[in-house]
Amino acid sequence: DNGGVDAISPAAYIGPSDAIRKKWSTLGAALTPESVIEDIMGELQALRMGSSFTQTVDFGKRHGLTYVAYEAGQHIQPEGQREHPYNPALAAAQKHPRMYDLYIELLRLNRDLGCTLFAHFSSVGRQGTRWGSWGAKATYDTPNSESPKMRALIDCNSPRA
Repeated sequence: DNGGVDAISPAAYIGPSDAIRKKWSTLGAALTPESVIEDIMGELQALRMGSSFTQTVDFGKRHGLTYVAYEAGQHIQPEGQREHPYNPALAAAQKHPRMYDLYIELLRLNRDLGCTLFAHFSSVGRQGTRWGSWGAKATYDTPNSESPKMRALIDCNSPRA
């Protein structure tokens, strides 16, 4: 019935809307990493309330398809991948302790949508560049204690005691 298709696999990224980027531009250098995390947490809550992403997943479920996220993670980068006065806050947000909470919520959302595989885009990659911060940690040597994204991924994949 599905033409041989057995899964639906949208990218499961979370990042700023145009309205948030406009807010960040207005704040400029006054933007804080805490505000970045709060704004993206708000985007996660909006996804839960319904979006094209959740509609895509629901469409797949209605047609008997498994949901897998072929690539996923945070997509917090500056508008146009350009240098902006607010870029330092985006970079600092990558190591902010609340990034752990953001990742836990991103993983919960995908779990609640029935995701059976969440493939984080990259385990290691430079953080805070204008092109994004795709790695779960900056380098292989970076301790997990300094890598909130990596800690969340590990914690969500560890067996419960």
